[in-house]
Amino acid sequence: MIFVALALWGFGVSDLARWSLDRISGSRAAIATVAGSATVIAIASLSGIAASGVLIAGLVALAVLLPWSFYDLIPSSRARPEYALALPMGSLAHSSR
Repeated sequence: MIFVALALWGFGVSDLARWSLDRISGSRAAIATVAGSATVIAIASLSGIAASGVLIAGLVALAVLLPWSFYDLIPSSRARPEYALALPMGSLAHSSR
């Protein structure tokens, strides 16, 4: 359950950092990815998870938030929502087992 909570915190912070009414830039997407991953690492380390668990949580957060944050850079004619949701949903489903 801790990893599900970490994932939700990471998504929340990433979405807040990425939020904009118009199209985002690559630097804003990168900042959102780093902010979400850093939040996951900080909360994981404060929750008492072993150092290897913190590292794994940070790497998984980075791998999940990267396509999630950069999805807005795909031209709307080629964008398909299931591509952006496939990796995060798969990761959440796997971590909740």
